[in-house]
Amino acid sequence: MQEVVVPCPACGKTAYQAPERPATLGEMVGSQCPHCGHALTKPELQKHFQEQILKEAAALLSRMPQRKF
Repeated sequence: MQEVVVPCPACGKTAYQAPERPATLGEMVGSQCPHCGHALTKPELQKHFQEQILKEAAALLSRMPQRKF
């Protein structure tokens, strides 16, 4: 597992950090940013992880050899 770092949508600083992914997204919902006090919502967290998945997929695809037909 990799470290989880979620930026705060309000201030941009680290709002949630854990050494490993929690078992559920629900464990992170409602976590408050230590810098501005913004509480993370489920849609914000879903958007963050969707973006992370897309970045990881793009990185994997860019490393794959290109076939020419």
